[in-house]
Amino acid sequence: MFKKLFSVIPAFLILVSLQAANSKTPDLEKNKQTLDSLYSSDYETFTGNKDAKVVIFDFFDYNCGDCKDIFPKLQELIKNNPDLKIVSIEYPILRPPAMYAAKVAIAALSQGKYDELHRAFMSRQGRFASEDEVNALAQNLGVDVSKVKTDDTIKQYLLKNLELGHKIGITNVPNLFIGKASEPHNTSVIVEPKPDELQALINKYLNKE
Repeated sequence: MFKKLFSVIPAFLILVSLQAANSKTPDLEKNKQTLDSLYSSDYETFTGNKDAKVVIFDFFDYNCGDCKDIFPKLQELIKNNPDLKIVSIEYPILRPPAMYAAKVAIAALSQGKYDELHRAFMSRQGRFASEDEVNALAQNLGVDVSKVKTDDTIKQYLLKNLELGHKIGITNVPNLFIGKASEPHNTSVIVEPKPDELQALINKYLNKE
């Protein structure tokens, strides 16, 4: 099933990219069941307190300049909020090298190198123009990029992200969902994240207003 679905991902990504031109904030009222799936997913790609009361789901693309701009600010939020968890969710909808970079990052997860590689990818200036550029950075950190072609779970993992984002209605990045871990249906969505706005929402969900 996954192989069959994954074969249509390129066409799906074209559709999402075209929709992005007329993107809008996802309608969370129509996606409560999908929000339940998002909050209950056991993502390993997170920073912060695993059992935090407040969680931010960050849908991003490694070729997204705005995603990279917000990255250090999200890390600062983690430092300042011990009851916060940020889940990084690869959602490659821009140029093809971003899809490959996402696969390499997921491959790094099973090698115990995801955090280091994720920081390197997000700190890199400019967009990846080729798979060779992705490989050069990853291999410099000791990541076995051959896993991308041999480990089928990488495709399954990425497909899960894409299907989940599509169901919620994500057509652009960065796209952040923030809420109380115990209350998925009381989620806020931020499509143009600003640190002060995010901190205010964190305070709200921690009842610190």
